[in-house]
Amino acid sequence: MAQHPKHYSMLSRLLGSVGIGLVQQRGAKIWYNPYVPLEDELVKYGIMSVDDLCADLLDWETLYVSGRMHKPVALITSDARVRLAQQVNLASALRTALLLLPKEFTEVELYTQIASLSYTGDFRMSVPGGENSNKVRNIVVNQREEFRRLYAGLMRNLGTLSVEEINGNRFKITQDDSVSTRASYAARLPRCLRQKVQDHYTSQPNLDPAFLKLSLSKTLDTVPRRPSSIEREETLNAFWRAVVQRGEFGQVLVQKIAETVKGPAWSQSLKGIYTAGFTRTLRYVGAKIGKAGRNRISRSRATQSELKSTMIGCA
Repeated sequence: MAQHPKHYSMLSRLLGSVGIGLVQQRGAKIWYNPYVPLEDELVKYGIMSVDDLCADLLDWETLYVSGRMHKPVALITSDARVRLAQQVNLASALRTALLLLPKEFTEVELYTQIASLSYTGDFRMSVPGGENSNKVRNIVVNQREEFRRLYAGLMRNLGTLSVEEINGNRFKITQDDSVSTRASYAARLPRCLRQKVQDHYTSQPNLDPAFLKLSLSKTLDTVPRRPSSIEREETLNAFWRAVVQRGEFGQVLVQKIAETVKGPAWSQSLKGIYTAGFTRTLRYVGAKIGKAGRNRISRSRATQSELKSTMIGCA
């Protein structure tokens, strides 16, 4: 703020760095400054501590920033911790997406599943003036090559995927969907998401003997960031094997992702009134509503055009 005071709202400047520090720790722990002029353009940028960023990348505490970094981004930091944490984040996104996909799927379906993780449970996807309902599809379609560069190496290293070219630069993927492979994915979910899934099933010990056994085990108390020697024991192995064989597991996983996203998405939006200021917030919301209206008009025209073509064809 001392370097760029004009980037901050009047309210932010009045409350000073102490007030900003207190507000920044709410929600996703990031402070956004919108409508900042930079080389004849208006940009929106966020400020976040390296420690908080790495925690979200590794553990998916909020999936707010880590989810955005599942998509192609320009990583300009030279901090080695961030680069390493980002690789863990991408691998986590890939494994989570595979748990939600069938045995066979297309490359686009994989990237769409990955890109949609951070929007699961985000209220802005369903309110007027919120996010474009086609946003995920547009991200993937317009950046397929970038997604490919981001995940190709991780897919090869995973060793559980078979990729087949089906039509000029289009690929079908077949995954190993055995219980042991899916259980290994689930056991390596990011810590916060893994804790939520584990708590869901250990709170229902009557569903499976493995759930009962873990609910009575000391390993239930804390879920470490990475699998430990304790987690490799029979109790946890049996637990995750039982979990991935549950018919509702996919729904539970989506539900827990939504729970992770929902709170920070709400709090960040409310925090935006303070961080951006009332005038900038109205401007931002107005721009979103206008864009949403234009998207609806475009979709309506496209639908009318399709109907007209169909009627002509029938005639």
